[in-house]
Amino acid sequence: MNCVLLLIYPGDIAPLFSLPDAQGNFVSLADFRGRRVVLYFYRYFFANIC
Repeated sequence: MNCVLLLIYPGDIAPLFSLPDAQGNFVSLADFRGRRVVLYFYRYFFANIC
């Protein structure tokens, strides 16, 4: 698994990415273009640590 460290700050435009939802279906940030989105991540929660 490749890990990339990308720092973003409040007000920055988020990079496009896709992640699996609770059912395993991939959801892309692009699916929400033009709408407000809140991203909330738990550090190391249910994730493989690289």
